[in-house]
Amino acid sequence: MNLKGLFTAAILSIVFILGYAQGTWVVPAAEKARKNPVASSAESISKGKNLYNTHCKSCHGDPGKNNGLPLNPKPTDPASDQYQKNTDGEMFYKITNGRGAMPSFKATLPEQDRWNIINFVRSLSKKKVADNAAEPAGQAEATEAPAVAAEVTASENDTTVATGKIRLALGFDEDSKTIYARAFRIENDKRIPTSGVPVEIAVKRYFRDLRLSEAGVLTDVNGYVSAVFPEDLPADTAGNVVIIARIPESEQEEFGMAVTQQTKTWGIKLIPHNIKDARSLWNDNHKLPLWLLFSYLAAVSGALVTFAYILSLVWKIYKIGKSSFQA
Repeated sequence: MNLKGLFTAAILSIVFILGYAQGTWVVPAAEKARKNPVASSAESISKGKNLYNTHCKSCHGDPGKNNGLPLNPKPTDPASDQYQKNTDGEMFYKITNGRGAMPSFKATLPEQDRWNIINFVRSLSKKKVADNAAEPAGQAEATEAPAVAAEVTASENDTTVATGKIRLALGFDEDSKTIYARAFRIENDKRIPTSGVPVEIAVKRYFRDLRLSEAGVLTDVNGYVSAVFPEDLPADTAGNVVIIARIPESEQEEFGMAVTQQTKTWGIKLIPHNIKDARSLWNDNHKLPLWLLFSYLAAVSGALVTFAYILSLVWKIYKIGKSSFQA
């Protein structure tokens, strides 16, 4: 074998050894046994999702689509069974320390952010989704918002459109003006509350809807997202506002399109008035601003006085010329 062949074989051997070494990532037992100190809540999962999209998605790809970068080894899909077999401690250790093409986030992300990412990854688990599907429809309306539980259903006042499995319903607490949106799906005639769904609560406006819920918020374990209606929001003459719950357009590829809306009389009533009732530049002559009217009269008066003065001078010149001629 010539020198060139030996060199090529050596390079291939090194690549193979490195690839094999990276394929077996051993985590110390103490680290593997660590528990996630951050409770898995809608807020934590939402933050984790945003952090994943910012720091992890470029390599690991979209969860559940196995479209990560073709590296060696290929980054594991976080929704896959292979990835979900990791303990929380193993995930935290790997995110913290990194290895090979996997960067270390120890100096980049605070510990809580790393745990939030793990809560988001855990929310992708098929087992967790199956566990959440166990609650029958009759029990799905309790717990999180008991004061409005009876209203959080697809009532005849809803205008609901959906293309995927996820459905949305709105409910309201009249005393605190709190809006509740609930995500659910229908399986075997049961209403199953669905967690981890991005739901946006907004109020319809003329040019652009006003979002009331936090950006990127996900439904909690009972399928709820909530928002408080602002006290100073203008409405129509009857105080009506249209409240909307929907899956954001950016998330519809994964969750499908779902939107529902209801009208509430929670806004500040609009008191109509004629813009010509007050003095203004665009009003009729008798409703012009006083300063403009006085300015106009002063200008006209000044012009008339000037004209009269010029006439008086012309008259004087005429008289002087006439007397000189007679002399």
